[in-house]
Amino acid sequence: MKRQELAGTFKRDTGWVLVDEPIATEYLGLMTYARYLNQNAVDSTYTDSFGRVIPVEKRNEVQLYKVSLQFKGWLFTPRFSHLIFVWTNNANQGEGGQVAIAGFLRYKFANWLSVSAGIMPLPTTRSTNYSFPKWLRHDNRVMADEFYRGSYTSGIDAFGQIAKGLNYRVMVGNNLSTLGVSSKELDNKFNTVSGALWWMPTTGEFGLADGFGDYDYHQKVATYIGLNVSRSTETAQGQPKEDDFENSQIRLTDGTLLFSPDPFGTGGKIERAKWAMASIDLGVKYKGMSLEGQWYWRRVNHFQTIGFVPIDHVKDNGFALQLSAMPIKDLVQTYVTASKIWGANGNPTEFAAGVNVYPFRRREMHVNLEAIRTDRSPVGGFHMPVAVGDKGWVFLSDWVLMF
Repeated sequence: MKRQELAGTFKRDTGWVLVDEPIATEYLGLMTYARYLNQNAVDSTYTDSFGRVIPVEKRNEVQLYKVSLQFKGWLFTPRFSHLIFVWTNNANQGEGGQVAIAGFLRYKFANWLSVSAGIMPLPTTRSTNYSFPKWLRHDNRVMADEFYRGSYTSGIDAFGQIAKGLNYRVMVGNNLSTLGVSSKELDNKFNTVSGALWWMPTTGEFGLADGFGDYDYHQKVATYIGLNVSRSTETAQGQPKEDDFENSQIRLTDGTLLFSPDPFGTGGKIERAKWAMASIDLGVKYKGMSLEGQWYWRRVNHFQTIGFVPIDHVKDNGFALQLSAMPIKDLVQTYVTASKIWGANGNPTEFAAGVNVYPFRRREMHVNLEAIRTDRSPVGGFHMPVAVGDKGWVFLSDWVLMF
């Protein structure tokens, strides 16, 4: 078949072929899902660590949650590639961050060095290092990962393969999350740095996109060891607003926003802080089964304050654990997750159980059913199935299309 005749066809795990010429290729990818969400079983209020009683807005709805169109390919040479995406979060209808248009340009100098510039996920955890959306829980992270992760920001990164199965990625960015933050709100200090080092010692790979769960059904034991280290100086102006799209905010372990007008009830507020975190990641996959865990550490200090603030630092840690199996290969995937955080302002927990069903025995479409038991969630938002402070059961179902 001639190259030109490939245009208009579908390439597995890549998308629709728009252009396939000697000097260029272009693919169109799509990710979207319809979700039923029921939060009626959670408590109507929660009390934070400072005694403030805060109402919880329960949701019981059906939404076409996200639509993501990805244009990906190369021009002139496969070394010069790009990814441009349009990403909506329809649960944020009416909010300023409902739609994001982003992407990056990339040039590969060698197997050990590719350089990208644009809007990219900071490699603060494995879930923000291009594993999305190859997750067991589809489009919602385990609690501790959501609490500690960074988000998408503008910057430049370098990545590559040091040796077989050993990879690195380092990114320098504007802040922890650029979505919903305009350039005028950023400081003039380029001091957000995030790096990841991961090793797959047994097979040299860990499945498609290094994702969670063993849909790939490894015939040999696949293993993963990862380390992520990040730091950033954040300001109240440079943090995204609460309801902006897919954002990442610094919170105390009871869900209180660090940069809120009066976080400690003393009349004082924090204008600037230094945020630092690290995580380790261990995983194993074999014949549809997987066991994957992460441990996180965080320290926030060097506060610049207005008024009285009773502390000079925040320090906490937590873990996430995910266990999955494929009782029917290519068709049914079951999983359970557990997560906990320990901190001065609370020790929230989360447990979840779910099943993914692939009716066509392919990744491109599946149905997810999930139940989450949360106890004083420190994270939440319209783009998530839980709200800050949720205590009780949350039920959801996603009908997913992605390629």
